[in-house]
Amino acid sequence: MPSQKLHDPWAKREAWRNAPHFSPRYSLRHAWPGLSWGIGAFIIYLGIDAVTSRMNAHDKHIETKESQAQTDLLYNLSEKLFHNYFTTISQLFHNDFSPNHN
Repeated sequence: MPSQKLHDPWAKREAWRNAPHFSPRYSLRHAWPGLSWGIGAFIIYLGIDAVTSRMNAHDKHIETKESQAQTDLLYNLSEKLFHNYFTTISQLFHNDFSPNHN
């Protein structure tokens, strides 16, 4: 049998790995234009957020008291709800699995 050159049937499908535009160096070099716009927009956002939060600082005290009252109300309601739920479940469990003394 004559020696034949072995042919890789998957060579075409793996060729993209060797393409230069998939290298990490190429990706980093060509990511900069979009990345610079993104960083710039984020810095502008942080500046606007800092200015507007200082302008609205006097309103936060009222919001904090109202939101604290709402949080307390929700906490108390949920505490009562879960207490009643688990009490009912434990009573059902106790009644279903306790020995009958009738």
